[in-house]
Amino acid sequence: MTLLPDSVKKFIEERHDKEYNGAVGVLSSFRGDGTPNASPKHFRIRDDEHLEFTDVFSQTLSDVLKTHPDVTVVFFDPKAVIGYRMRGRAVLETFGPLFQQAANQLENMGFKPKAIVSIALEEVQSLTYGPGTGKKIG
Repeated sequence: MTLLPDSVKKFIEERHDKEYNGAVGVLSSFRGDGTPNASPKHFRIRDDEHLEFTDVFSQTLSDVLKTHPDVTVVFFDPKAVIGYRMRGRAVLETFGPLFQQAANQLENMGFKPKAIVSIALEEVQSLTYGPGTGKKIG
């Protein structure tokens, strides 16, 4: 695992939407047949080594991640031309205190979570415009 650099934490925290409890990033994965898949999610920082989001509406994501847990997450601000790519492994949680906390929050909005998806970070790269694009920073 790798640590989330402070600059990345700050970037994510500054873009955190309180209503949706997360910062929008794009999750990329592969389906069982090798077809690539990408979808926006509201990510939270769980700790220095993990990102997480709550899977509420995805039709097949939980099944895909159970068999193909390697994922990439991209955050990018087009106005500032700053971004980050994170690679890691996803783990689904469907019970326990974190899942119950999410269930309680979403129940007030009329939704039921399928899982909390935690991503153990293995690599963080800069996508900031310039010669450092793609450079490993964590």
